[in-house]
Parts: sequence; C-alpha cells; structure tokens
Amino acid sequence: MLFDLRSGKRRRVVQIVFGGLALLFAISFVGFGIGGDVSGGIFDALGIGGGSSSSSSPQYDEQLDKAESTLETDPKNERALLDLVQYHYLSATSAEDGIQSDPASGLVVFSDDAQSQLEDAVDAWNRYLDTKPKDVNVDGAVNAFQAQDLLFRGALGSGDPSGALDAADGAAAAQRFVAERRRTASDYAALANYLYYAGNAKEGDAAAAQAVKASEPASREQVQKAMKAAAEQGAALNKQIEKAIKQGGGQGGSSIQDPFGGIGGGPAATTPTP
Repeated sequence: MLFDLRSGKRRRVVQIVFGGLALLFAISFVGFGIGGDVSGGIFDALGIGGGSSSSSSPQYDEQLDKAESTLETDPKNERALLDLVQYHYLSATSAEDGIQSDPASGLVVFSDDAQSQLEDAVDAWNRYLDTKPKDVNVDGAVNAFQAQDLLFRGALGSGDPSGALDAADGAAAAQRFVAERRRTASDYAALANYLYYAGNAKEGDAAAAQAVKASEPASREQVQKAMKAAAEQGAALNKQIEKAIKQGGGQGGSSIQDPFGGIGGGPAATTPTP
C-alpha cells in the first residue's frame, strides 16, 4: 500500500524524507564529482524520467531469450547470467510507465512488471555469484547495485522496511565489488552509504575513510563532511527501519504511518555505463 499523498500531513512527511534523499544525492554529486556529464538529475542518471520513459521493455526480449536459452544447456554460463542482470535492469528502467517518480517528493513507484524485472536482475546476479567467478565482472556489479538501489527506494516509498533492509544489504554487497575495483571516492561513498543503511556502521566508516582518502586534496574536507553527514543520516534511517520491522511493519504494513519518521538519507549513486 503506497502512502496516500492526499493527506496533508503525510504528504509533508514524504516531502521531508525525500527532500533529505535529494539533499544527500546533491552532496554526493557535487562533493564527489559524480555525474558531471549527466543532465536531468538522479533519475536521469539511473535511466528514469520524472514521469514515464519513452521506450518499451520488449526491445530487450531477444537478448533475454538468448541468455535463457544458453542457460538451459549451460546453467553456469557467466556471460549469459550477466546478460540477464543487464537486460532485466534495462527492461525495468526503460519500460513505459514502469518506474515513475513524484517530482515533488521523489517517491518511486514501480509497475508490477518493473518490480519483477528488477528482482529478476538481482536473482541473476546472485546466480552469477554462485558460479564463484574468478574475477567478478564490475559492469554486472554496477547493474546489480543500481537494481538494488531502486528496490531500496521503492521499498521506502511503499512502506516495506524488511524489503528496504534486504535491498540495502544487496546494494552494499554489489557496490563493494565496484569500489574495490575502481577505488574512486564516489564508489566508496556509495558503498559507505548503503553499509550505513544496512546497519553496518563499522564497515561503513571504513568505506567512508576510503572515500576521503581517494578524493582530491582540494575536496577532501568537503568529502569528509559529507561522509560524516551520511553516517549520521544512514544510522538514523537504519534505526527507524529496524524499529518498523520490530513493530511488525512489512510490505503494505499499516504500522508505518510516516515513512521512517521524516529522516533523510540516500544513496551516493554512481553513474555507471551498462
């Protein structure tokens, strides 16, 4: 059950929450130099418009069918599994009316098909990891991170604290591969944020320290301040998620009257190329 934005009080709380998300996105983009060549904000960076996108997911059916056909005879084919991760993610983010956002609140809403595509992308990623690849594919990890990032924000918007926590764990796990390969300030920042959301403060602090270390000397102080804010907001958001779970708030749970108590926070998203 999505939050009823017709209620003035609830609409205001949603605006506060996602205003905080937008603020942290802005800090990440400016402080870490993310998305300098990307126009249109965070949703465009993720391939999502403020309304619906113009293309349709069937454009990727051929690639998905080919990958599935390969896996029927070779279920551990790494390339085919990575193709599933990529094309399920692209199908979700390019489908008409698949993923929409409220431009005022930032609330993310999925169609059933887009939700399924994102979950299939994550499932394919987990199947890929089960093959124990010698060298984990960073592009696949990027797609898996972005799918989990969307699922996280969708879970926040729909009042599903358990789903949000699971997605935060998954996003952090995928982003760790990216950060350890590319070793950029923005990638470590994204990792730190999701570790904080997932409640792993110690590991989050370690990733935040790496983000500071990897930043340019001129921006190091700014990055350090951003990471301190991320730690505080991430810890507060995780606390509210855990509280909602203990109170019995599941998907569509009515116990979450206000989405996590008006606490801001959000992923320092990267801008990977699929």
